[in-house]
Parts: sequence; structure tokens; C-alpha cells
Amino acid sequence: MTFSLIAIDLEEFSIGIGVVSGSYDVRSRVPWVKLGVGAIATQAYTNVDYGKTGLELLEKGYAPKEAYEYVRKTDRDWETRQVGIIDMKNRKFVYTGSKCPEWKGEIVGENYIIIGNLLTGKEVLEKMEEGFLTTKGSLLEKIFEALKHGSKVGGDKRGNKTAAIVVHTKNKIIDISIKYSSNPIRDLEEKIEALK
Repeated sequence: MTFSLIAIDLEEFSIGIGVVSGSYDVRSRVPWVKLGVGAIATQAYTNVDYGKTGLELLEKGYAPKEAYEYVRKTDRDWETRQVGIIDMKNRKFVYTGSKCPEWKGEIVGENYIIIGNLLTGKEVLEKMEEGFLTTKGSLLEKIFEALKHGSKVGGDKRGNKTAAIVVHTKNKIIDISIKYSSNPIRDLEEKIEALK
């Protein structure tokens, strides 16, 4: 249904999430970001409590896995969820439920998590990683290139229809989204260019 990248840049002191999906208005559900606290992507059969409550727990000092487990206690359908969490200490946790739609998977790197479900194949996540790691520039630029690379090799099985990037830095909050489009990557790029 969705593919996301969650990343942190401790030198730049920034944290963010980029996401693309075949549904409508992915920004309203998947990415949850707060500078000084962490970032959470909650997707597949999305339960926004993982994002909303999860950030509150991270802010109270919970580790990512602890925050996830706290929310999961009251979630009967947790096997349908896919969740990735990074906090500002660069601690990471990711879970892909057994009932998430295929193809589903995850990649965990030094300062990033890439997750996806209902994808055309594992190459989507692999290309996202390639785009993220080979791009020079800000966290925003790296996240965008990851989404672009993943989209080029297929992305969501239903087609890529909505996208969002949320990045928090010391100086500003960047929050751009495409609710619905035949080419959300192109539209995201136009919005990013307009910020320059």
C-alpha cells in the first residue's frame, strides 16, 4: 500500500520521513515527526495511535521498541501494521506484520529505516536505499531522491497516487504533501523547487 523512508541527520540535527502510496492523502496518516523527539511511520492497515501516542512516549523517554510495545498492547490487529521508529538518539525499531499485503519488507541502515508493503517487489526498497545513500545534500533532498528511485521501479502495486515529505530541522519545518495525483513525485519535486 505504501513505501516510506525515515531518516535522521545528527550533524545537521534534522529528522524526517518521506512516503508514497496508492491511496489518498497519505500525509494525514503515515508520517509523524517531532524534532528533539523522533519520527514514526505507521502504514499498511494504518493505526495512527502508533504515530500520535508513539511520539508522546518517545518524548517521555521511552525507547522506540518500548513505545511500539506499549501501543501494541491495545491493538487487536497489530499483525496488519507496518511501523518504523527512529528517535533522536538514533535508536531504531521496525515491525512488519505477517498480515501486511505482499510484497512487504524493510531495510535498516545506519541512520535510516525503509519500509514498504503491497509493492511491486523488493527492488523498490533497494532502489530507495540507493537513492538515499548516493545523494549529496540536505536530508530533504536525500529523502526525495529515495522516493523518486523507489517510484521509478514500480512502487505501490496500485500505482503511486499520493506523497508527502516532512522534515524538521533546527531552523524550520518542511511539510509538503500531494493529496492525490497521477504523478505525485513530479508534483513533490515542483514544491521542493519552489522552496529554494
